[in-house]
Amino acid sequence: MFLRINYLSFFVLWVVGQSISAQVLSKPISKQLTYSNEPSIAVDPYDGRVLIGANVDQLYLSKNGGYSFDERKLTSSFGVYGDPVVYIDRQGHYYYAHLSKTKGKKAPEMWDRIVVQRSDDGGDSFLNGIGVGYVEGKMQDKHWLTGDMNSKSPFANRLYLSWTEFDKYNSAAPEDSSRIKFAYSDNYADSFSQPVIVSDTAGDCLDGDNTLEGATIAVGPKGELYCVWAGKSKIFMDVSLDGGKTWGKDRVIANQIGGWDQDVPFLSRANSMPFAICNKKGKIIIVFGDRRYGDLDIFAIESEDMGATFNSPVRINQDLVGNGRDQFMPNIAYDRVKNCFYIVYYTRERSQLNLFTEVNITTGSKLNKLKTSTITEMPFAPPSKFLPKNKSFFGDYLDVDALDGAIGVVWAEVDPNTNQIMVKTTLGDHKSYQKHQLYLGNQLNEYLVADSGLLYLNYTIGENKGYKIEVSRYGKTVYQRNEIDPISPGTYEEKLRIKFVSGIYEIKLTYRGQSFSKNFTIN
Repeated sequence: MFLRINYLSFFVLWVVGQSISAQVLSKPISKQLTYSNEPSIAVDPYDGRVLIGANVDQLYLSKNGGYSFDERKLTSSFGVYGDPVVYIDRQGHYYYAHLSKTKGKKAPEMWDRIVVQRSDDGGDSFLNGIGVGYVEGKMQDKHWLTGDMNSKSPFANRLYLSWTEFDKYNSAAPEDSSRIKFAYSDNYADSFSQPVIVSDTAGDCLDGDNTLEGATIAVGPKGELYCVWAGKSKIFMDVSLDGGKTWGKDRVIANQIGGWDQDVPFLSRANSMPFAICNKKGKIIIVFGDRRYGDLDIFAIESEDMGATFNSPVRINQDLVGNGRDQFMPNIAYDRVKNCFYIVYYTRERSQLNLFTEVNITTGSKLNKLKTSTITEMPFAPPSKFLPKNKSFFGDYLDVDALDGAIGVVWAEVDPNTNQIMVKTTLGDHKSYQKHQLYLGNQLNEYLVADSGLLYLNYTIGENKGYKIEVSRYGKTVYQRNEIDPISPGTYEEKLRIKFVSGIYEIKLTYRGQSFSKNFTIN
């Protein structure tokens, strides 16, 4: 586990056929392509294991460095229901924190505590766990779990849990409010301290921009705790210097223009709550998203004086400012061995229609010197609106973890063949994320809104002397466009209006003497 001095370099680089450089392979974690979203990841490079949790009760464990995953359900007498967060401490204990599903109660009353379960055998099995934060009649939600990894800290190995408490979920009554709460464990989650309220002010209970949510903890080199959260179109921070027993006064450290509950076209929900890290020298970096330039962008703020002051927000995504293309749901991880950080987020920077989505990872040790790579194999469409509402949702976050040069990223993606939302991952070393992934062709994706007669196409082509797009039904052409002039290699999109009737349709892209196609069915 983490106390071992040997390092197993277990991640494998694949050469992707359509890429000009070696890249880690984006792959589903479920062999059965199980519907899932809202994933969390923890990597253990010293034991060759990777732990992933996903909504609502899924557990994926790799014992071969991410080459393959075993899939199973997490169980507990407290019930298991969503917001999965996984973490591995310095002693090699694996943790899986989640919402409860209390017997005899229905949603939202069944979410009455945060449950933390521990594994002492590398994720092979988990203890029943402990419930944290129960208060009669109140709901506990949107937690995050971390710990003190600093060997010289007076609170080394302490486990930290932060979350939101609702008086009454979805209540508009002025007497019902939300707040940020916190607890810690000194015995590897056998028990937790009595929860305390961190936030000095309260939010509403409507699970929106005016609700206090997204509380995460960054731990300083001497055990300092920096708790950050979002609400009321602001990013808040509070500090504890005694391991979480007491907290100071809340401070607004950034405005969040447009709030954390963000509207992204074709998605039912998208959040950009803050995530924070603190490096070995005490530098704090916090990432979040907002729309200060009109569309959604990812920003980072930095403090070098223990949070006393923060610099102006630095825009992380590098597409043109105000181009109408969204980036959302950022997360950040700090590799304390290599002293660098990794920021991941969903991006539509190459989608002219602000519809097709990719995942980017930005790496560096300083905010003014960053490198960005695209880690998804191809842009993917949002889930079809004809799926059940509870399945048209990526979750409230994606995740990244890094240690000693080993990096793992997980996100939700829509499979283009099944229209199913699933969790995918990339696993690799630091150097594998240093170059942009460039596409050379043979990629085609579609998004269909049949009742409106709309077909959105996303395709990537290489060097060409013109190309042809054709849509046919049972071999009869219903749409055709010939581009007779050469265009630059890259990703392009079209919005077609077609009168659809039932049948099997084929989309065909032809250029440079070759064709590739996709089929879809209208019932």
